[in-house]
Amino acid sequence: MSLEIVRFSKDSPLCRQYESLHERCLDACIQQSTLWAEIIGFMGPDEPWFLLAQLDGENIAGLPLYLYRSEAGNLLVSVPQAGPMGGIFSLPDISSQLQFQLYKALLDHALDFAKQQQCIAFSVINTPFCQDGHLYRSLLGETIEFHNFCQVADLDQLIKDGKVHLSTTKKRSNFSRNVRKGVNAGFLFLKANKKQQLIKWYEIHNQRHRELGAEPLPIDIFENMWDKLRPEGKANLYLLTLDDRIVSGAFCINHLEVMDVYMMSMDNYFAKAAPNYMLTEKIMCLAHREGVRFFNWQSSKLRYDSVYSFKSNTGAEEREFIYFTTPLDHDKLRDLGRDGVERFFPGHFLVPFDYFNSSEDQRVFNKQSVATNNHA
Repeated sequence: MSLEIVRFSKDSPLCRQYESLHERCLDACIQQSTLWAEIIGFMGPDEPWFLLAQLDGENIAGLPLYLYRSEAGNLLVSVPQAGPMGGIFSLPDISSQLQFQLYKALLDHALDFAKQQQCIAFSVINTPFCQDGHLYRSLLGETIEFHNFCQVADLDQLIKDGKVHLSTTKKRSNFSRNVRKGVNAGFLFLKANKKQQLIKWYEIHNQRHRELGAEPLPIDIFENMWDKLRPEGKANLYLLTLDDRIVSGAFCINHLEVMDVYMMSMDNYFAKAAPNYMLTEKIMCLAHREGVRFFNWQSSKLRYDSVYSFKSNTGAEEREFIYFTTPLDHDKLRDLGRDGVERFFPGHFLVPFDYFNSSEDQRVFNKQSVATNNHA
């Protein structure tokens, strides 16, 4: 048995082999693809690199990497920028023994590459769809862990007879009542098919975030996803409208069995009709018919706030994912402090901010007590 790790850039012809493997991995995420490097390329000077694990010449696992160069030190991460998800992905039905060997070979290669590039740390994130945290923990050695969560609805469990069927009477009643508000208001559900619809929805997204005191995502990322992912069947903007006016919309990205609700925004004028409930039911039912199992709401800033509660009310349950950071220069990392991380590493997860206020032997941090830098 010959196991080889191949590293290449986004311009390599090997990208086609990487994408072919990615298309065979059911629980992989779109953020692990080479396409994602094209989507977020405008957001920073990251250098995308990709690893393929080849067993006797067959591609069986992959890992995306992004090299970020900073005057405060370089950083190697598995996925930067907003909406990160996923480190190593592999073919299904691989034995636990082979999986261990794959993870070891890929992580050893990534660490060696980080050291060659004089990085102060290597940060990798796993996905909530495979139970592999123990592999990262045992193979990376002395790491700093940040335990985060997302909220995921398992559509195989929720969708019955073409409708959302929640687990408790209270939740079913609340969900149905709010869906009926949208139906009674006469909202129409549709998939956007014109870029002008995206522009109009973005105006709502921008306004809604300003109302909430939050920074809206740049329109470029939505336009890139529209231009590059939508033609591949990997992104859609779903809308509710009333008399040709956009009421609410959700920009979703998907890969095989996993769909991420990348952004949902509504016109606050229609808030009393609870349009996001009707929109959610329509998307869930359509996605399930098209083969999606995991409906990923992504993370929330806080547990049990209104956003968290809304996601829970749609049948989503918490799933954990973990950032593993391997320090390669402890002193330089400690000296950065929170201000240094925000200044020199925008859009990148390095360590949780509480790391700088903790004892040197504390290695595990949790979402409920701290916020992440740029990825909360």
